Amino acid sequence: MTRVGEEGLRLTDIEYRASLSRFTRHQSLYQGLQRRLIWAATLEAPRFREVRSMAYASLRRLTESELESLIDLELREAESFLDFFVGFFTEQLAWNDLDAENSIWRIDLLIDGVIVLRPIAIERIADPDPNVRALYPYLGAFSRAYRVRFPRWDEHGRPLVDTGARNLTLRVSSAIAHGELTWPATLLEAASSD
Repeated sequence: MTRVGEEGLRLTDIEYRASLSRFTRHQSLYQGLQRRLIWAATLEAPRFREVRSMAYASLRRLTESELESLIDLELREAESFLDFFVGFFTEQLAWNDLDAENSIWRIDLLIDGVIVLRPIAIERIADPDPNVRALYPYLGAFSRAYRVRFPRWDEHGRPLVDTGARNLTLRVSSAIAHGELTWPATLLEAASSD
């Protein structure tokens, strides 16, 4: 594991790369030879947030107390929200508008293919810096990065992802393409459970 104070995050950082692989899904959609949509999304579950925080701390040379504060913040966020980091590439730049009020895309989160949640926020990360690109190496030169946020609780304080849920599917839909990325719901278990 890379610790604060050691040499910065390397492409061979085994723990972070394994965690990124475990929590990330990819899909490429073509019509004939034309690329319609290439996208990847990382489920920012508690365990991923913890490992990513350690990798970020290594990159930025954070102190132990700064790392602890970052992990606390990330885990508090994970209690309230279900976030995805999304790298999104479309053949036409005008089609890459997930965060637009009148986007051509609809994005949903399906729980076991039955419950459909709409995002409460879609934030475009304009010009991801080298630190973000190191943490999410699937971002291509022409990809756009987004953070897509869903609620964890309904208006009555009940969890939207039941403990018996099996799958979470992030779905995008438009006339350009339809894509789905799926994760086992067990990945939402608490941090440090690996």
